[in-house]
Amino acid sequence: MDIVVLTQKKPSSYFLVNNFEKCNNYRIIVEDRSYKNHFTLIIKRYKRSVRSYGFLRGLLSTILFIFELPFIAFQNYKFSNFLGNRFKDRNFNYDEIFSVNNINDKKTINLTIEFNPKVVIVIGTSIIKKNVITQIKKNGAKIINWHAGVTPEYRGVKSEFYCVLNDEIDMVGSTIHYLDAGVDTGKIIKQRKINLDQSEKYKYNHAFLRFKNVLLALEMFNEILDEMRNNCLINEMIKSSKSKLYSTPRLKDYLKFYYLSLKNSL
Repeated sequence: MDIVVLTQKKPSSYFLVNNFEKCNNYRIIVEDRSYKNHFTLIIKRYKRSVRSYGFLRGLLSTILFIFELPFIAFQNYKFSNFLGNRFKDRNFNYDEIFSVNNINDKKTINLTIEFNPKVVIVIGTSIIKKNVITQIKKNGAKIINWHAGVTPEYRGVKSEFYCVLNDEIDMVGSTIHYLDAGVDTGKIIKQRKINLDQSEKYKYNHAFLRFKNVLLALEMFNEILDEMRNNCLINEMIKSSKSKLYSTPRLKDYLKFYYLSLKNSL
């Protein structure tokens, strides 16, 4: 079975992709985000804030974000370093590897269609635009995405972090779903939760929970690929009236997180 993987250079991505079933043919398309500097991120944040809150409040929100940025960057570094120390993979172990500056580039579409895959797997890229999804699906490819959270309750980023923050450690898990134009809103293929000791929930940091989630995702992916190859894939019917989209944690979120961790460790 021919498969295209759209991903980024991350410890969890290296581990997942390198441990997919070897009986398939893979082409890896890597979104290279290294060219994105902090100035670009700040401009994007400012435009988004102005659209949401108006000029003055958007400007104040962006200024506050600039002051918080070193702290947030350090938290992300710790998170990535934790995973890097556990997943020893440092690159993708495949011959067919291509790099794009943005996952929505025309190059992504061309490289994918050229390979004519049966399945396109998305792992941790930027949000893929509707026109890219539409063009890739024209040849009959199914696009599936891994989300490190239980949807629709925990959509967006850092689901494990917010599960601990919301005292819902039992909601930590993974969802593999068909990709649509929304954020983690596609039809669910498989969804599972990880097993943890409830009495020690605040001793688990969110990086450790992501580590457990990645191991769970690998198990789910290989089951799905095997079922797709044998044309026996059955989607799970999961219904929920609750849906929430989470964004990158801010300083106040981390302070609350560490306060709760300290409080419950005493």
